[in-house]
Amino acid sequence: VKIPVIGYAMKLAQHVFLKRNDITSIDTVTDAVTAKLKNGCGMVLFAEGTRSKDGVLKAFKKGAFKMAKAANVRIVPISIGNLHRFMPPSALMPLGPLRNIYIKVHPPIDTLDVPVNDLRAQTWEAVNSGLPPYQQGEPSKRMIKAANNKDGDE
Repeated sequence: VKIPVIGYAMKLAQHVFLKRNDITSIDTVTDAVTAKLKNGCGMVLFAEGTRSKDGVLKAFKKGAFKMAKAANVRIVPISIGNLHRFMPPSALMPLGPLRNIYIKVHPPIDTLDVPVNDLRAQTWEAVNSGLPPYQQGEPSKRMIKAANNKDGDE
């Protein structure tokens, strides 16, 4: 990360960096995160892949769920309400003092014997349920189709 001080601190803290749209980076990050999870490290992953402009929850990508399943670790869904007002996608730092932000930690979801798409759907539902109505999203057609898929992994 090319942010002075913050990027250096993130490297010292052993953050894992992803270069978007770079398949080599995706494979490297997947292997690194899965290994860290198997070794007992906790990870914070944002399954949407980016921040939404309006704060409405978008569909989740599969990567985080594939890694959690491969490492056989539980997923702890977390809802963060109202943060979009102070941290829009274009902001590197909060635009002002954070007020009326809340975090809701949901019960963990076991990954053993649960298809990836079911994990993704369960997590999305948990996160969505903890948001205020104006931030709640609608499941994407792809998520609905995948959740209805018999094997649940595609």
